[in-house]
Amino acid sequence: MSVVAWDGKTIAADRQATNCDMRMTESKMLKRGDVICAWTGVASLGRELADWYFNGADISKWPSFQSDKEDWVRLIVVDKDGCKHYEQRPYPFYVLDEYMAWGSGRDYAMGAMAVGASSIEAVQAASKHSTTCGLGVQSFSIESIESIESIESVESVEDIFDSIFQPLSLDEEAQAACSEFRTALRARSAGTAGEQNA
Repeated sequence: MSVVAWDGKTIAADRQATNCDMRMTESKMLKRGDVICAWTGVASLGRELADWYFNGADISKWPSFQSDKEDWVRLIVVDKDGCKHYEQRPYPFYVLDEYMAWGSGRDYAMGAMAVGASSIEAVQAASKHSTTCGLGVQSFSIESIESIESIESVESVEDIFDSIFQPLSLDEEAQAACSEFRTALRARSAGTAGEQNA
């Protein structure tokens, strides 16, 4: 009773768990390092399957509950290489489409993304119309991981500036403003270097 959506950049999930007739707020995603795991199905089993993946995804240690016809869960994994998901066997399906969704709210989410919605908006749409989804949205963006890595690998203030602004699509006015700011950074960096050498 969930919805998880992937739009190629961000993975999002609703936060509703259901116990008998009572709704509760629950997290359906975990992030460790540069890897994000999300799941649909029984929350406790989802966490256990995520731990299996985080601990090396050893095929010989595939949780036995995944062979159950009723209680298996779906694990969705996102990292720098993209998105994949596991079902009842320890071999993933790789997402090759532009976007994808899973869970009981899947159809609403897929329809929303088909007309341009982000994964977050798709989860919101599913939560609005499905009785099995809701109580907010949790999300992680793979772009934020890549941005952090690119900033950590740079050597100067100008490199940091470029790593942030070069990937953006800016109009001419914004590009001119960025160019002026970068020139000022270069001058300031040169001045600071001169002071240190003196």
